[in-house]
Amino acid sequence: MPLLGTSHAIFGLTLYFQQILADEVMDKQYVLLFDEALNTKAQHKQLDVHIRFWSGPEVNTRHFTLVFMGHATAADLKVKLEECTSKLWKCNIVDLGMDGLTVNWKLFKDMQEDIQQESGKTVKC
Repeated sequence: MPLLGTSHAIFGLTLYFQQILADEVMDKQYVLLFDEALNTKAQHKQLDVHIRFWSGPEVNTRHFTLVFMGHATAADLKVKLEECTSKLWKCNIVDLGMDGLTVNWKLFKDMQEDIQQESGKTVKC
């Protein structure tokens, strides 16, 4: 039996599972986590997007999607992040999570401004 990640690629189930997760967090507040890194096998920059939210007595962190891209500016990353999270409600974001000390602070600032304009909330890192 193939691994779950393998079946996503082979059978094209990614959109189905993304929609299930988007529906699950529709009425919940969540943390949007993103990480950009070089995928050494594909030799392209990879943007991983995860969602962290409360579900009953547990905190869940789930993979939402990934996007392969070339060299990207903060504006490019913002566009890609908005495209791949279009099924999620920005007004429910309570925090943005980024990777380590090499984070893209321009992207964080731009996302924070967008969320504040749409929802009136200020998110933190």
